[in-house]
Amino acid sequence: SHNLQGSQTISEFLKTKEGKKIIVIFSMLKDKDCEGFLKEIAEKIDDLIVMTIPDESKSLEASEIVEIARNSAVKNIITANNFEDAFSKINDSESSVILICGSLYLAGNFLDSNQEIIQKN
Repeated sequence: SHNLQGSQTISEFLKTKEGKKIIVIFSMLKDKDCEGFLKEIAEKIDDLIVMTIPDESKSLEASEIVEIARNSAVKNIITANNFEDAFSKINDSESSVILICGSLYLAGNFLDSNQEIIQKN
């Protein structure tokens, strides 16, 4: 999900996950409404893990997203260098809902880098 309509859909989905810890791994392109997206989901998430999209020149830098997230009332903001780093920062993943969103490039990068795991499951 990478636009305001998508953030509204995520917000509705997260309502069904009350009682679980919600962790979002997030990045977004420079030409998207990052602030609007984050404001829509801010109250429903526990941790926002931000990263720059690997090998994508149009990606917002993680530091830029941190500032936008702070202005969007996101509570706990964590930076990561890559997916491995992001997942290493998640505690108790078995009882958490983990979403990767904000950019289709980010989701595609995750899928490309985890093909072996995906094909096994």
